[in-house]
Amino acid sequence: MYDQLSLIAPTVLTETTGAAWKENLALHARALGQEEQAEERLAADENRAHRIGEAIIAANGGRAPPSRSPASWPTRSG
Repeated sequence: MYDQLSLIAPTVLTETTGAAWKENLALHARALGQEEQAEERLAADENRAHRIGEAIIAANGGRAPPSRSPASWPTRSG
């Protein structure tokens, strides 16, 4: 697929998605010459996530809510 796409336009393919999204962002930013913009956006998103986390803790009486992994989530059968 890469060979076909690269005939049309500059092409960047990542090997995976999901947990590697920060690495993928850095790779795409480097390909586009936009590393600084990507770093700024990532820092802004991480700052926002931290503020949201702090607000959740504050709303929970100063305690972090219990975490539950997806493996422990109830499922429907049938």
